[in-house]
Amino acid sequence: MILIGGYEIDALLSVDPSHRSEVTIHPVEEGAKVSDHIIERPLTVNVTGIVSDSPIGLVALSRAEGSKPSADAYSHFQTMQKDKLPVSIESGVYPVFDHMVLLSISAPKSATTGASFRFSASFQQIEYAAVDTDFQETLVALPREKRKVNNGAQAAEDAPETPTAVGTVVPDGSVVPNIYRDNGPSSQAKALWRAR
Repeated sequence: MILIGGYEIDALLSVDPSHRSEVTIHPVEEGAKVSDHIIERPLTVNVTGIVSDSPIGLVALSRAEGSKPSADAYSHFQTMQKDKLPVSIESGVYPVFDHMVLLSISAPKSATTGASFRFSASFQQIEYAAVDTDFQETLVALPREKRKVNNGAQAAEDAPETPTAVGTVVPDGSVVPNIYRDNGPSSQAKALWRAR
């Protein structure tokens, strides 16, 4: 059974997986890890296949009576591309290719194709990364002592604002300073400080 995104294909004429890496064009420092200068690119798979309006064997049993499989297959591939959802490719030749997204589809019609859907499709594998949700960074304003600077006699509203430190609230609830500003707290930091 040959399935692309859950749709059964009569025959695959070719399956061409491509594993590619990109290597730096710049000199690598002697003694450095060469693997740090090689980027593994996502897997791509090019598939050429056919869906016939006159299926035979087990494929014929999976087709609805009175349906036109070539039109159904074309519609299926269009939907795959519009929905932008990852699919699986089961070729029977290679292991199942999971998380594949349709990049392009070409389905030329000619006098030789007859009542069939012949296609060439390109897929690229989506790579997923785990997201750590245990740590959240929150910026808060921390008070600092006023500097002892003699600016002469000034009205209270003309006096320079107290410098503040901006910190991060860590999971245990404590605040760790990480950025210092000498021009006074931002309006966001002031609001956070007043909210305490």
